Amino acid sequence: MPHSKSLSMDRLLDWSLNHAISPIARFVVVSLVIVAVGIFRSLFVTSLLPWLFFIPVIVLAGLVFGRGAGLYASALSTLVAAMTIMDPANPLFLSGPQWAGSLLFIVVTSGLAWLSAELRSAFARYRKLADQHASTNEDLRQAEAQQHLLNEELSHRLKNVLAVVQSVVSQTLRQATDLPSANVALSARLAALGNATAVLTANSWNSADMAAMISKVLGPHGDIGTRINVNGPALTLDPRVALAFALALHELATNAAKYGALSNENGWIELTWSVERGGEVPHLRLRWQEIGGPPVVPPTRRGFGSTMIERSLKSYFRGEAKMQYHPAGLIFEIDCELEAAGIVEN
Repeated sequence: MPHSKSLSMDRLLDWSLNHAISPIARFVVVSLVIVAVGIFRSLFVTSLLPWLFFIPVIVLAGLVFGRGAGLYASALSTLVAAMTIMDPANPLFLSGPQWAGSLLFIVVTSGLAWLSAELRSAFARYRKLADQHASTNEDLRQAEAQQHLLNEELSHRLKNVLAVVQSVVSQTLRQATDLPSANVALSARLAALGNATAVLTANSWNSADMAAMISKVLGPHGDIGTRINVNGPALTLDPRVALAFALALHELATNAAKYGALSNENGWIELTWSVERGGEVPHLRLRWQEIGGPPVVPPTRRGFGSTMIERSLKSYFRGEAKMQYHPAGLIFEIDCELEAAGIVEN
């Protein structure tokens, strides 16, 4: 039972704190209740002390309506109680003991009203702290859930990067003719991966801007805008596609610097892409064309670059990826569905 009463009082205090009641309404309610108690006492219970019935009303007034209403209830209760026992024939209306009891009553009940109001304030502070605690716990729970998701995502992305690195290292060592050349090639390819991850990290590994990726990877191989002309609409790449694309660009640029358009002072590269909408779904068409370089001779053996470009990009982009060794210059083309390749238009 005490626990039930405590819950009822908690609900009453919650209600009073959640509902804005004007001061006039508070004093009107307190007045009506005290007058009703005075009438009840005068009509039905005359054998007990006149002040006893008013004490619960005063305490509740302080708890529910605050300090002002509690003190007002104390003063009004003293007056109403005195009216129920006053003697009109007495010049002072009350006897000496009744005056003393009334003074003692107003002093004691004023203290009770003050204490009740303090309890109300304490309850309000407790509820505020409880709400803040609940809010903090919820924030912590959400932060932990978010951290868990981020850890899983980071683990997934690291596995993807490590798989790419492992493939690059394995293919480089398998096809290298000597250790120094393998070291140079591997360092350059890992640097290209590093440039790609820098672009991805700038976007929290959600995507990579295609133009930014091209500039980052091709910048060390030639001046963008002079030796390497880049032109195409704004697109973003899926992280896995971005890594494969960065490696392909690096291999194309490295090959161009050794044997193609960037191996002399006159050649240049045209890198263009467009979004074609003639079919059922949008397609990406990308073209790498070398111009002004030495005559192109098809390779006698497939190296890491051609293998990775034709096979890996075909897999990641889920479309056609082919190299054409024209005598006037190497041409590399990609034709794939935008959505299938994880490419989004900005």
